[in-house]
Amino acid sequence: MNFNFSPSEELVTQQFSPLELLFGEQDQAAEDFGPIFEKAADAMALLDGLKFVACNEAMVKMMRCRNKAQLLALNPVLLSPERQADGRLSGAKASEIIGQAYQSSSIRFEWLHRRLDGEDFFVEVTMSNVPMHGKPILFIVLRDITERKNAEIAIQRQNAFLDALHGTTLALIYHLDSADLLKNIIERAGQLLNTNHGYLCLVDQAENVLEIKITIGVFQEYLGAKLRPGEGLAGRVWQACCPMSVGRYEEWAERSAQINLSALGNLAAAPLTSGDTVIGVLGMAYPELDHDFNPETLETLNRFAQLVSVVLENARLHTAAQQELAERKRVETERIKLQEEIIQMQEKALVEMSTPLIPLSASVVVMPLIGTIDSRRSLQIKEALLQGIKQHKAKIALLDITGVPLVDEKVADTLVAIAQMARLLGTQVVLTGIRPDVAMKFVQLGASLQGIITQNTLQSGISWALQQQTKPSMSSFSSNSRNRSFVR
Repeated sequence: MNFNFSPSEELVTQQFSPLELLFGEQDQAAEDFGPIFEKAADAMALLDGLKFVACNEAMVKMMRCRNKAQLLALNPVLLSPERQADGRLSGAKASEIIGQAYQSSSIRFEWLHRRLDGEDFFVEVTMSNVPMHGKPILFIVLRDITERKNAEIAIQRQNAFLDALHGTTLALIYHLDSADLLKNIIERAGQLLNTNHGYLCLVDQAENVLEIKITIGVFQEYLGAKLRPGEGLAGRVWQACCPMSVGRYEEWAERSAQINLSALGNLAAAPLTSGDTVIGVLGMAYPELDHDFNPETLETLNRFAQLVSVVLENARLHTAAQQELAERKRVETERIKLQEEIIQMQEKALVEMSTPLIPLSASVVVMPLIGTIDSRRSLQIKEALLQGIKQHKAKIALLDITGVPLVDEKVADTLVAIAQMARLLGTQVVLTGIRPDVAMKFVQLGASLQGIITQNTLQSGISWALQQQTKPSMSSFSSNSRNRSFVR
């Protein structure tokens, strides 16, 4: 339906007050309620299709008209922007709503109006269908809800900021790797400010420059660019440690020669800090000239940058902690390795001390044994004695067990095995330090000492061995005594 029509000739030619139009020329209600209509705080008007036929002073004041005549001469569509908040054309949407109002008794809706001075504002409209001289007329009441809508928009922006905060916090938990974290930050900043163009740069202390680390949108070709202090918007933010914005960047005289973006409209940047030190800059841009960074948007960017500063500091601490942990592991590994080397050296020294081989002459060696002899030490004694016999070409080897506190079956078997191996090398084993309790133990165990010379003390054993050296042939003695065992 098309409601873009003019009021009836009767309504135009006759001079009725608003209430006379509603109640009739001679109706007492017109006289009683006329002042209420005129003095009401809410803006009121009578609408015939898309034509004002009456209004009160509050309506004139709301639309910032000079008088009623100016307002009544206007097409209501001219008091609205081209499009409503939902993006629909105001004219098309107005025709649809008016059609609905004519089909019902009353409707209520929100509308974005525009005053004569160009300021847009939100109103809540109550539109009622009332009869007038046999024809339906729309009685409208407008209430300014700009403050409420601004509060709702602020809440929406706050919620968006909190969502970004929550998302970035999760990013900190799950993306502590520097590259992933920076990418997540720049993407969420774009979502928060409704733009796909931005960059994040960090201070390189060694070179004293800002290096662009992450980019999106029109800034992608400038990844890795380095800015000096005061160079471009980012360099100035670095120096001043405060957020800044620039409108029409391509016309800005202080723009960086490195960032040549002729299609860039408005740009804003905020510092990333650690304590009082600037560690980087977060920048976002709107290519469209009609989309600028107002103080509220700039404050949102700055607050987000403060959050990012905390995130980056925590990531830095995490990286430092990881490096420290890795260093501690390295030091601990080296400590354990050194400790193992020391233990091995100590064990080797202990082996040498526990199985000392002492040459008494060119053909006689002695090994005094001290302490308990277990399986491990038995092997060490065998290896040390046989190696010493080979090295010194010994004909007689004295094993002194004076310092061995306990001689059991295993010890006895070890001593017999050593003697047998030595004899295979042509060496006579002399077992010294045979105490009475040890002699009884050998007898109780039934240990076979065949082929082993025994002496009760080390001194007597040495004397015996030296005497054998003075005889004409030790090999002769060795063969005569090969099958004898005796204790002296």
